[in-house]
Amino acid sequence: MKDRMTRKLKSRSGESIAETLVAVLIAAFGLLMLAGTINSASNLITNSKKKLSEYYEANNTLASATSTSGTDGSVSINEATGETAWITSKVKVFKNDKLGSRTVVAYRK
Repeated sequence: MKDRMTRKLKSRSGESIAETLVAVLIAAFGLLMLAGTINSASNLITNSKKKLSEYYEANNTLASATSTSGTDGSVSINEATGETAWITSKVKVFKNDKLGSRTVVAYRK
C-alpha cells in the first residue's frame, strides 16, 4: 500500500478527464444538498418565529382581557366520583381562538 502511494505521488501523469468530471459532479451535488438544507432551515426558522409571535400576541390579548369582556361561568372542584362539589366559584371565561387548532381559555374571578 505504501509503495503504491509513493508511486502515485512520484508519478508525472495527471488525473483523467473522467475522474475530474466525477469529482466536480460530486462536489456540485454536495453544494446543492447544503443549499437545500440551509433553505429549509431558514423557512423553518421564519415559520416558527411567525407562529411564536402570533402565540405571544394572542396570549397577551388574553392576559389583558378585562373582567367585563368575558362570559359568565363557574368552576367546580369535585370528588373523584364527581358527585359532591367541594368548591364552586363564579368566574369570567375568556376564550381565544387565534392560536390555530388549540383553544386557550382563561378564568378570572
